[in-house]
Amino acid sequence: MKFSIAVFALFTVAMAELRKVPRQANVQNAVMTDANGAVVAFNAAGVVKDNGN
Repeated sequence: MKFSIAVFALFTVAMAELRKVPRQANVQNAVMTDANGAVVAFNAAGVVKDNGN
């Protein structure tokens, strides 16, 4: 019984510490990844949508 209470207490502390970690990145520029997984800058100004004509 004491062991399960200790495990629950440790689990609770671990979960509280995980909640402190920021989950969102502050993104200032548009980026994408290439086929190798490297992050490259993306300029949306040159992208044109084909309207199907």
